[in-house]
Amino acid sequence: MVEKSKENMADLTEGAISKKLVVFAVPVLLGNLLQELYMMVDTLIVGRTLGVDKLAAVGSCSPLIFIIIGFLLGMSGGCSVLTSNSYGAKDDKALKKSVAAHIIISFFATVILTSGATYFAKELLSLLNTTDRAFQHAAVYLTVMYAGIPAAILYNLCSASMRAVGDSRTPLYFLIFSSILNIVLDLIFILVCKWDVMGVALATVLSQLVSGILCFIFIKMKYPILIPEKESWRDLKSSLLFELKVGIPMGLQFSLVAAGFIVQQYVLNGFGADAVAAFTIGGRIQSLMLNHMSAAGVVIATFVGQNFGAKRYDRIKAGVLRAMAFTITVAAVGGTLIWLFDDRIILLFIQAHETHAISLARVFLSWSCPLAWMLTFVFVTRGALQGIGDGFTPMFGAVLELIMRSMIPLYCSVYFGFTAVCISGPAAWAACGFLTTAVYWFRVRKLCKYGRIE
Repeated sequence: MVEKSKENMADLTEGAISKKLVVFAVPVLLGNLLQELYMMVDTLIVGRTLGVDKLAAVGSCSPLIFIIIGFLLGMSGGCSVLTSNSYGAKDDKALKKSVAAHIIISFFATVILTSGATYFAKELLSLLNTTDRAFQHAAVYLTVMYAGIPAAILYNLCSASMRAVGDSRTPLYFLIFSSILNIVLDLIFILVCKWDVMGVALATVLSQLVSGILCFIFIKMKYPILIPEKESWRDLKSSLLFELKVGIPMGLQFSLVAAGFIVQQYVLNGFGADAVAAFTIGGRIQSLMLNHMSAAGVVIATFVGQNFGAKRYDRIKAGVLRAMAFTITVAAVGGTLIWLFDDRIILLFIQAHETHAISLARVFLSWSCPLAWMLTFVFVTRGALQGIGDGFTPMFGAVLELIMRSMIPLYCSVYFGFTAVCISGPAAWAACGFLTTAVYWFRVRKLCKYGRIE
């Protein structure tokens, strides 16, 4: 049973680096691409069936949702570092303890975040200066999404644990199922049940819940190495402290980035529904273009985590360089294509008569597409730092992102209007990327020279 469970696992500490990275990265890349395509379809369905106002309502909730979901994603990724370190060191006992600690942390995060976020949903929307036209729809959507936080935590816990031991394919399969179910439920809840934006939120939560439950059942059946034993729950202090040391800063990092998006959203709401809809559309297109960078960050975090546990520091340096070369190339090509065909892509989301929203979406893409390559340094070096257990540097980088995303819209929108909000994104990428890249190169040089980072 144990041998069978290891069929999809990948030992990233041995073998050809490029081949290992590609084989592990393809399912993660496809998964991210699928998720972004689903989000685009979701936006398309809302925009085409419910109109600009309700699209703006859903879009205005995005930063408030991401501040919670982003924290969970970062925390799960950070907590799984110890799992990947233990797997690289071939220490099954420590691996099971790391999973037990991850479960405990996830449980308390579920209770605290679900109760707090759901209770304050409307207050958060009020602070965000949500327009009257969108407020009621946004309140319904946000409340349902916050109530579904346990489903997101369950799925993230399971998928992060499997990726930590080198299995990137199984999470892809469950993500495919979840995305298809989500789209089907979207159409049923909106077109048949007439549940409006509440149907959009319910479709997302239910598809995540079903996928998370199935993912847990699969792990229990096929991955006994990831199931804590009775003794795994004892003497967890060191495991808990390590995972909190990495997981909390990584979670806060995503939340700080989301806080910057919230300030952006606050400024956007002052420009009206067309600006919010345009930013939502541009953001969806941008996310699709950048999904390979997010995948690279996940892959490098696992790759570096396993090799750090195995003390293969030479492989860390080589793997990060190859990941950077790939992501920069793809970003340059993708950005150019979207820049050339922006009008045709934008018109997939809204009707041609929405000329103001279309022109604003074009402005957004004219800034993000040519400068997208800068985000490579953020994702790749952040993943590498996470893999060696450094959650604090990415968190400080997120502080720089927050400053850029907040200060530029707040103080420059008076002079440059909507364009100031668009500029703040690339400025945030540059500031964060400079910090994480500088710290990463300093630490990897010490690892290769002295075998330590402190």
